[in-house]
Amino acid sequence: MSVDVPPAPSRLQTWLTGGGIALLVVIGLVLVAALFDTHTESGSARRPDRIVSAPLGGGPSEATFELLTGATAVTVRTADLPGLLYRVETPEGGSHTPYVTGERDSVQVHLLSTGANGPSTVSVALSRAVTWHLRMVGGVTDEVLDLATGRVGGVDLVGGAASIELSLPRPHGTVPVRMSGGANRWVVRPPADVPVRVSVDGGAGSVTVDGAARGGTAAGTVLTPDGWDAATDRYAVEAQAGVAALTIERL
Repeated sequence: MSVDVPPAPSRLQTWLTGGGIALLVVIGLVLVAALFDTHTESGSARRPDRIVSAPLGGGPSEATFELLTGATAVTVRTADLPGLLYRVETPEGGSHTPYVTGERDSVQVHLLSTGANGPSTVSVALSRAVTWHLRMVGGVTDEVLDLATGRVGGVDLVGGAASIELSLPRPHGTVPVRMSGGANRWVVRPPADVPVRVSVDGGAGSVTVDGAARGGTAAGTVLTPDGWDAATDRYAVEAQAGVAALTIERL
């Protein structure tokens, strides 16, 4: 594995990277702003249904899924959904109901306030017959994306998160996986033997790739595995924002 490390940072840059106090404070502020942004989704468009789905029909073969509202816990998984493109569900007595906009090839999920003081959670199932591009915009506390049984064209983690767990299927081509919202803990689980290049744009407190741990990692560091250049099917993981602990471990 080759390691491209930028020039030695200043003392101020060193303090700001490495998953220190400043990083955690920034992440906390992002989370607070995102989680409390849900009040903007509670207008007259409220829908009472706690389960929303759409028929698969004759397609599409490729689609984008966006979660636009923050929640405490978010689970997205690929699954065998006979006749369905997707299913979005919130719990009975929960603080949100799902509301879907967009077209069949561009699914946008909003979480509308119910006024209840219940759990702020949402569970999403996506048809494994479709290649999905995920864009997670809302801030979350715990985010679990289990896409290992499906098809993925790209993942964008825009909202801040305390914990992100992302399981991936075998890629087709170079598949981008980007985190731009900041995270305390980010675990990426690709299949065995799939090359994964890791770019640490925002600095990290620790980076562990296939069991090899590094301490404070400066912004601009790129970890390129052997065989990356020759591979046609691979993942490009990019931590655009700061992360306290980034781990790449195999399924």
